[in-house]
Amino acid sequence: MGYIIVMLEDLQTLPDDPSRLEEMVGALAGELKSRDILIEKLQHQLAGHKRHRFGSNSEGLDQLQMSFVEDEAIAEAVVEQNTPSDKEDKPKRQHSRKPLLEHLERHETELSPGDNCEQCGGALKTLGEDVTEELEYIPGRFVVNRIVRPRRVCKCCEAIIQAPLPSRPIEKGRPGPGLLAHVLVSKYADHLPLYRQSQIFARDGIDLERSTLADWVGRSTALLEPLAEAIGRHVRRKFVDVHKAQGGGPSRACKGMPCRATIAEKAIKRIAALYGIEKHARGKSPTERIALRQAQAKPLFDELEQWLDSQLLKISGKTPLAQAIRYAQSRLPKARGYLGNRVLELDNNTVERAMKPVAVGRKNWLFAGSEGGGKALALAIAFTLIETAKLNNVDPQAWLTSVLERIADHKINRIDELLPWNWKTAVIEGAA
Repeated sequence: MGYIIVMLEDLQTLPDDPSRLEEMVGALAGELKSRDILIEKLQHQLAGHKRHRFGSNSEGLDQLQMSFVEDEAIAEAVVEQNTPSDKEDKPKRQHSRKPLLEHLERHETELSPGDNCEQCGGALKTLGEDVTEELEYIPGRFVVNRIVRPRRVCKCCEAIIQAPLPSRPIEKGRPGPGLLAHVLVSKYADHLPLYRQSQIFARDGIDLERSTLADWVGRSTALLEPLAEAIGRHVRRKFVDVHKAQGGGPSRACKGMPCRATIAEKAIKRIAALYGIEKHARGKSPTERIALRQAQAKPLFDELEQWLDSQLLKISGKTPLAQAIRYAQSRLPKARGYLGNRVLELDNNTVERAMKPVAVGRKNWLFAGSEGGGKALALAIAFTLIETAKLNNVDPQAWLTSVLERIADHKINRIDELLPWNWKTAVIEGAA
């Protein structure tokens, strides 16, 4: 506005002499030309910096910028999912959904309220029905799940009855658990950014904006957080649990046989010895840390593996101690890498400590305004779940699909049932 006022004032002071006006126009044209040259020069310099930093074109920079945008959108979704509010006061989410394509395969499920009124026992007649369409992904293709809920009215008392809509991963959302799992695995296991996933979906005629996918990722990871926390429990804690369950010492019932509490106690001490070496290694140079680990930790690590193998032969395979030993046996080969790596740690406590302030803050609802915290939390949860599934030779997408299908209604005190190794066992037993 100020610039316009100045222009109006300048118009009032313009000279009447045409030659003078021509001189002013010429001077202005020369100034504009000089600015154009300067802008072109700066653009040329910027292009050079882009090529130097991101390669022969700006694709790398564009990817980086898109990644930042996606992460911020995911963080906002995590915050919104974790922020408490009354349903009545909570503003409704705005959706601009397009109808799902007619050519997609549709699987229909009808949820009937029954044939008789629960209040008076009278017969029910159908008034109409509500249909909820859910976009689902089965490896290799999209399908639409149609959830049909007839509305029926009692002929006697005129009460209207309808079956409730089952719980879904995202309340009032369109995605099915398989689609959510596919997006999570594609982003965090296959490193496929959301904007590229959106482009891939578009080739199949599925219109899913990047912002929509980011919202799904944020809400899904927030829903899966209890499972990630359950996974965060290490090898040592399982032996501690056995030791405590046996009263913290040898049982009179052992009678000369290998005592589970004694074996658990010895396992704890052996693991503690490894941590003791790490305590001395902390603060030393990378070269010194590797040398110390190779000289002191590696022999203890090798001995621990051999000792666990021998102890497993002495006890029943169905006991909690046997489960703890088998769990340790599956983790130790993967943990061995820290012995010769200057960066790796013996456990993931560093990551858990970094996540802890975020979790504590969220519980106090101080986290609600922290997009950075939401971004870190979503990333940590996704990687924890997917990498743990891979370590257990479990298909991350199949497992996450199953978990997302039931976690909304799953009791928190039974969350361990959904852990990948327990899920894998249940699937094998179910197939048998």
